[in-house]
Amino acid sequence: MSKISIAKKVGISTFTFWVEEEDFREALASASFYAGTPDRCGVCEGEDVTLDSNRTTEGYLYVKVRCLDEKCKATSTLGIYKDNKGGFWKKFEKYEPKDKVGAETETKAPTETAKETNEKKESSDEEYPF
Repeated sequence: MSKISIAKKVGISTFTFWVEEEDFREALASASFYAGTPDRCGVCEGEDVTLDSNRTTEGYLYVKVRCLDEKCKATSTLGIYKDNKGGFWKKFEKYEPKDKVGAETETKAPTETAKETNEKKESSDEEYPF
């Protein structure tokens, strides 16, 4: 049995992770994941980051490293391999507020539905039968 402890600083917090595996190589592989937890933002390179998590109403759990810079707010999300044997950190993505996205969609011109287009075509065929 191989046991490894990893102390990792993320922002102002220091975490201690313990890995215990039968195989030494597996222990090192797990330890390398914890040691590779991002300790700075991948977008703005700031060191003001924190380990964060949230659970959706559907029950999904998301673990993230979040940039605390007000102008950036980028996050790197933990990904888990399909076999549930290990994880990886996804590329940092910059935060885009929902109201900004909503404002963009409000300014777009409304489009016709297929039904409305078909109704227009049918009514114009009746007025101009040739």
